[in-house]
Amino acid sequence: ITVVASSVVVDEPRKDWPHYIAGKMAIEGLVRSAALNYGNVKYLVVRPSRLRTDLTATPLNRYGSIDLDTATTRLLEKLKTLESQDNYQTWELK
Repeated sequence: ITVVASSVVVDEPRKDWPHYIAGKMAIEGLVRSAALNYGNVKYLVVRPSRLRTDLTATPLNRYGSIDLDTATTRLLEKLKTLESQDNYQTWELK
């Protein structure tokens, strides 16, 4: 399974982040193309909402954010469900 980190801003763009959105969309396009070319490999594009990291752990950014341990646990649970599904998926991690 190939896991690729993207972001919810792909579907919920912010006007001040065009470079970030373009980069994430490009990565997702590359993964989608790889899934078409390599059907025997499973691909999961994870779109986390706001993650709480050392860089974003301010009082205002803590509201509505996910800590990394919780995000990791949720991702591992999601990976268990991929066995019988398509080889390409996007998943919004909340």
